[in-house]
Amino acid sequence: METAGLRRPTLVGWSLGGFIIGFYLAKYGQQRTAGINLMDAVTVFSPELEFFTQTFGELLPRLASPDLSEQATATAEFLASCFATKPEAGAFEQMLVVAGMMPLVVTQGLLNVSGAGLDEAFAKSGPMLVTYGAKDLLFQPTMSTRMQALNQEARISLYPESAHAPFYDEPDRFNRELAAFISDRQSSAGPRARREPNALRKLCNA
Repeated sequence: METAGLRRPTLVGWSLGGFIIGFYLAKYGQQRTAGINLMDAVTVFSPELEFFTQTFGELLPRLASPDLSEQATATAEFLASCFATKPEAGAFEQMLVVAGMMPLVVTQGLLNVSGAGLDEAFAKSGPMLVTYGAKDLLFQPTMSTRMQALNQEARISLYPESAHAPFYDEPDRFNRELAAFISDRQSSAGPRARREPNALRKLCNA
């Protein structure tokens, strides 16, 4: 953030990106951030996979398979399950190429990752917008709603027509809500923060 010249940005994490935000908060705290937006985000890994659906529980070991054919098939199935309405063929193919670039060692590492201390970090993260798609086939609702028990400033926004990717299934609403959340954070931070350029806000209004 220092290299990019960002001052108290709002961090947005989708899926595993929520876990990454948790690790950031656990190490650096929330002093440098204005707010957090978690989108159908991983906030905990449990040995029993109680926060994951059966679909994701079955996909995870296949995604980490050293068999390239099995891994490729699982990746396509995983990506298709992210959307309430599957993207057009061209867009889906591009997404599939990007998803296939995930190094195998990273996927395999997910099977052994520890989320110790992340709940405490999320509890102290400050303002939080939790975006969740009601048709998510990968994560149980409790993966997202548990944030309300941890953080008194967490607000749940349920997207009834979205699956694992609300920003794609209902983009207009997602962009509007995220822009409003960022605007609220800037307003509460004072005039200096409002004068700061915000690339994410521009992206949301594009």
